[in-house]
Amino acid sequence: MHAVRSRLLDPILIGLLVGTMAAPVFGEQRRRQAGPTGWLEVVSLTMGAEVYVDGDQVGTIPLPEKVRLPVGEHRIKVSKRGHTQHLEVVGIKRGKTVTVEADLLALSGVIRVEANTDQARVFIDDNYVGDAPIEYEAEPGERQVRLSKIGYHDYTGTVEVIAGEEVAVSATLERLPPEEDPTIVEPPRERRWYERWWLWTIVGAVVVAAGVTIPIVLTRDEDVCQEVAGWGACDGENIIRLDVGD
Repeated sequence: MHAVRSRLLDPILIGLLVGTMAAPVFGEQRRRQAGPTGWLEVVSLTMGAEVYVDGDQVGTIPLPEKVRLPVGEHRIKVSKRGHTQHLEVVGIKRGKTVTVEADLLALSGVIRVEANTDQARVFIDDNYVGDAPIEYEAEPGERQVRLSKIGYHDYTGTVEVIAGEEVAVSATLERLPPEEDPTIVEPPRERRWYERWWLWTIVGAVVVAAGVTIPIVLTRDEDVCQEVAGWGACDGENIIRLDVGD
């Protein structure tokens, strides 16, 4: 009997758990459709403007259909980057349609900047505005665009910004030659055998112990390499000769 009850209760508990998790997702939709409702229609010539109802985005202009809302007052906002905002409070009545006309006034244009490399710094009229890719609102007129990144040549260009419109900048930054690129670090030169500290330590110990003077000659004469009197050595480029005397 206990096993039968468990099999019966498990689906119920699972259903309650799923219902609890889904409640936040569908809660707003149920609130809007609960009780008497009406309709909101938003008309605008500003294509791409975003439409918000009570802080929630419900679509963009042109809206494909009317928005169903509960009866009562609702806050409407229509906005688009580079334009004025339209704010309005409307009263929805049961079964009725409220129409909102929201034509926005263009104030600035948008510069959309992309680059062929990540983390390129973008400057508009010598003012740093962020890293590419980026969209930046700018006042109408001619604007200078510069992109900079360590290890690359700067990109510079000029665009004409028109209020209410978007202008695209696709920048190609070219790498600096290796000898000018600060991001390229050459490995340290390997020390030659005669540059090793321990070699001269040994030589110094011998000198002190023998009490003699050792003239050291550094030459590039390859012939001398075969004629050194005393002690000498070659490393391929330089010849070191140690002449031991009294």
